[in-house]
Amino acid sequence: MNRITGISSTTLDVIEKYALCVIFSFMAYRMITGYLNTGSPITLVYLVDQLIVLGFVLARRRTEEISTRIDDWFVGFAGTFMAMMFSPASGALIVPVNVIVAVMIGGLLIHLAAKLTLRRSFGVVAANRGVKSSGPYRLVRHPMYTGYMLSQTAFILAGPTLNNSIVLGLCWGLYLWRIGAEERVLRNDPSYASLPGYKLLPWIY
Repeated sequence: MNRITGISSTTLDVIEKYALCVIFSFMAYRMITGYLNTGSPITLVYLVDQLIVLGFVLARRRTEEISTRIDDWFVGFAGTFMAMMFSPASGALIVPVNVIVAVMIGGLLIHLAAKLTLRRSFGVVAANRGVKSSGPYRLVRHPMYTGYMLSQTAFILAGPTLNNSIVLGLCWGLYLWRIGAEERVLRNDPSYASLPGYKLLPWIY
């Protein structure tokens, strides 16, 4: 497997943070423009959702156990980038806007709870920044992705365009890939075995 060589883990950490800032700036411009055109609160909720992701990445601590595999870096950034490729909702609402916003906030709170449990251990590229077994991690091993998927499902209901449907499918595929990459890295930590067997949904998957 090809790996990134000749670059320190500290440099890789900085590259990851700066790259994510660039991606977020692009998404923020599109979402704010969409809000000004439509006035839909759904767009702003999703912008806040992604801003939280950025904030935790910028505040997280460094690690010497970050993956140097090129495919892990690709899927880490591709998954984060794809989540920012949704277009502002413009189609016909499938369910009332209040329901959509409530579900999006629910998804946001789930992944925020996961991030608050991880605190400064959160990152985009697979790495061991400390295994956590409290909070939502008592129920599933990857609650952050559960929250992302819930928020994105609600966003799609605000206007199921072809572009957003394709982005959703790619996003979820990349999330499953990222889960595999993260488990490969964390499996080397004996404490990871104490986490529940379910990945995303308790008693289901």
